[in-house]
Order: sequence, then structure tokens, then C-alpha cells
Amino acid sequence: GNAEETYIIPLIGETTANAIYAEILSNTLTVPNKALLKKIHKALVSFTMAEAIPYKAVTIDSTGVFQLSETIGGISGSVENKTTATDRQLSAVMNAFKIRGEQELETMRKFLVDNKTDYGYTDDYGILNDGSAPNIYIL
Repeated sequence: GNAEETYIIPLIGETTANAIYAEILSNTLTVPNKALLKKIHKALVSFTMAEAIPYKAVTIDSTGVFQLSETIGGISGSVENKTTATDRQLSAVMNAFKIRGEQELETMRKFLVDNKTDYGYTDDYGILNDGSAPNIYIL
């Protein structure tokens, strides 16, 4: 998927990604790769949601692009109208998902550095918070 190619593969590399794919398909996932895969899933959830939000606010068909408006309940008499989120609200949610995704990437980067023997990852300078100052966050 797009989020995987954009955010995960550049961090873990094609070799590690292909190894994980092969291990999943053969049901032989190693302990380190199981731990890494959990971190990958957490990051992917946030980035996938952030990328999907703009498309959930509109519907696209052969006649054009339309803002969604939904009525629930139909003829039952219990009609509840939903209003679409504003651009500002959508932007805030997207940013929150992206920030969470970036936090998960940092956790993944630290895991890769801590497990250099398994992954050969050497990007020590990429760690924004090594845990020595746990109350410092870079956004």
C-alpha cells in the first residue's frame, strides 16, 4: 500500500521488508520480526487513516466530485442528519494521525538501532529521543 511504501519501506529497507513478507507467507516469522511487525502495524494505522481522510470527505463518480451529506433513518421517522466535518476539523484529525505515525516511526527506529545485530541498522543520529530525556518530544 501507499503508506507502507511512503513511510515504512524507506525506514526498514527493501531487504527487511522482503524478509518479513517471506516469513509471513511461510508462517516462520522470527521473534525480532514479530516485534518489528507490531511496530509497523501501529505506524501504518495512523498513516493510512491520515491518507484516507481527504477521500472520506468526498465521493467521486463519473459525474464529478461531491461533498458527502448523509441522512440516516429514512422513512422510519427517526431521521438523524450528519454534517460533514469542516476543512479545519479534517486537517486537525489528519495532523493528529500523522503525528502519531511519526511517533511510531521513532519507536521503530529506536527498535532497529537497539537490534542492530538483527537488522544492521546504523542510523543512530536519527533517534530524536533515546529515552534518556523521556519528557522531551519533537513535533
